[in-house]
Amino acid sequence: MAESAEVYVDAGCVWIGDPCYVIGSDSAAASRQGVHTVGDFGARLERGKDIQSPLGKGMGVCVSSGHGDGTYKVEIERDKESGRVASAKITFIKERTI
Repeated sequence: MAESAEVYVDAGCVWIGDPCYVIGSDSAAASRQGVHTVGDFGARLERGKDIQSPLGKGMGVCVSSGHGDGTYKVEIERDKESGRVASAKITFIKERTI
């Protein structure tokens, strides 16, 4: 059974990655890329692409949220034995029935 949560979006995108790569003045990965502020991070994102790696391969990805700003459902599945998170799914655009 999945747990449900929400993610709020104000930048039209969601970042998936380890925060130590982008937060704080001692973040070596971000500093190497010239990212010192949220504004610097935003400036690294190219318009018109759905998946981006603004800090370089492996540092994380930024995905466009389907309808831009808003609230999106996140479903968390846990491993039955350990209880650890097995997967997370964000639904940006609900399936349409025609």
